[in-house]
Amino acid sequence: QRGKDFWYSLQYLEGKKAMEVYFLRLKNQMAHFLENDEKIRQGIFTENLTAEIFTDYIFTLFLSILLEKQNEKESFLEFVKN
Repeated sequence: QRGKDFWYSLQYLEGKKAMEVYFLRLKNQMAHFLENDEKIRQGIFTENLTAEIFTDYIFTLFLSILLEKQNEKESFLEFVKN
């Protein structure tokens, strides 16, 4: 049983690490697109609110909505749009 638990734990950690790497790449790509999108207001990002920080907020909110199965997708899109 211990060996089985160890392998499950190891697989969980490997899966978690892969997910973290994927999410980091996704957030970096989102921030890059925000910084280079001509539709984004000039000067919107500052030292206190960088594209990376904004992306972290949006990504966290998005995952929260998905994981909690909230039906507030329109509110989320309105928030991001503004």
